[in-house]
Amino acid sequence: MKIWIFPLALVVSGSAVAQSTFAVHSGDRVVFYGDSITDSSQYPNFIETLILTRYPGMDVRFYNSGVGGDRVTGGWMGSIGERLPRDLFAYRPTVFTIMLGMNDASYRAMDAGVFNTYKSGFEGILAEIKKNAPSARGWLIRPSPYDDVTYEPKWKPGYNDVLIQYGELVAELASKNVYGVVDLNKPVVDTLTAANAIDPKTAQKIIPDRVHPGNAGHFVMAWNVFKAWGGTGVLSETEINASAGTSVGKGVKLSQVTASANGVKWTALGGGLPFSFDRNDATVSLVLKATKIDEEVNKQIIKVSGLASGQYRLKIDDSTVGTYSAEDLAIGINIGNLTTPYSKQSALVNSLTWKRAEVQKTWWREIQFKYRDQNHSLLKGAVAGMRKLEEGVIKEQKAAAQPKPHTFELVKA
Repeated sequence: MKIWIFPLALVVSGSAVAQSTFAVHSGDRVVFYGDSITDSSQYPNFIETLILTRYPGMDVRFYNSGVGGDRVTGGWMGSIGERLPRDLFAYRPTVFTIMLGMNDASYRAMDAGVFNTYKSGFEGILAEIKKNAPSARGWLIRPSPYDDVTYEPKWKPGYNDVLIQYGELVAELASKNVYGVVDLNKPVVDTLTAANAIDPKTAQKIIPDRVHPGNAGHFVMAWNVFKAWGGTGVLSETEINASAGTSVGKGVKLSQVTASANGVKWTALGGGLPFSFDRNDATVSLVLKATKIDEEVNKQIIKVSGLASGQYRLKIDDSTVGTYSAEDLAIGINIGNLTTPYSKQSALVNSLTWKRAEVQKTWWREIQFKYRDQNHSLLKGAVAGMRKLEEGVIKEQKAAAQPKPHTFELVKA
């Protein structure tokens, strides 16, 4: 039986997710501005995790400036004249997103006066941004939906139809001001429609109060922002021909590759980490079943040809993750949605993202805002201390996201 030992020269490594084509770059400061849907931290945190796990070499700072109940005029944390300087410009943003409208439309049928207030208010926000952060790259987000899919509309055609019209204005303002635009209404409505056709009761829990999505709905939103920024679901592609003695790694570096007709062993370093879904969440499970998100988000492809017919166990770091036929392996398998060392690493990064976001919200809202009328020097010191703590968590995030070598082995069963 001939055993191939692959010279390193045959191993090609390239980036499956090129940083140069992605809208966010190393050194950027990203601010998410909006109302309670942004305030919840869910879609901003998922975006942060996606960037950390797919571009581990980038150094980016993230700030969530969402406030529940906010409109284009501001809200309980201050007027728009207070909010913008403190909660946007103070961070010297190089990238920002704005999603407002759910509250602005006032949960009523289309009203010209209410709409014009939104229009003039949004125009005022953009004018201030042009004045105070003229070089910042912006993405305006069409308002996410009010659920008129799994629940009966309160009137015909329903409140979400009003939000769609507000979203059309957002698109016009984005074009006029040379900003990007992201539609988070239609993708979530499409998801609700598909899920409702399978399991109406569980589908109602995707946006349980018709306004605020749960994790499943927020991930749909995060993924669509990530895609709008040029992100991809391709993590890595490994291709080995056991009989010809060739191997290629795209987005991953292959080494120590040995192969015969009855098995292959190699070491892989690099490639993005898959997003680790909570598949025990009924709404997440339903959304993954009802849409193509599962196959679109995590593409970690392994293709091995030239093997003898039969079944092969795939082991990563000595743990079996699946059993596949030689025919399936020749076509290519996707391990991105399996429980692997990669998914466990990604879950750790995501948990640190939530920890970092909580620290940021604490120093911003519970200290800086809450005690804004207290002794300034003490307040400044308290905020500085919390921001130092946040920097420590950021270091943990970046360390947790770094690529690690893993040993792969296909063993004939």
